[in-house]
Amino acid sequence: STAEVTTVAGEPALPGSDDGPGVMARFSSPQSVWGDGNYLYVADYSAIRRLRISDGEVSTLAGSTSD
Repeated sequence: STAEVTTVAGEPALPGSDDGPGVMARFSSPQSVWGDGNYLYVADYSAIRRLRISDGEVSTLAGSTSD
């Protein structure tokens, strides 16, 4: 078996803290990722962000990703 990494949201060369659809969303400093089957949760700087797996929509649940 092989492991594959796929970018589903954000753009590595374009950091930021924008919510929105996958390719438009930006992450400041993602540290950890976990999921529940419907969502991926991302610890991003000092915020918890949520990515809906079905459509790639990213939203900030708590905290802030700005300095």
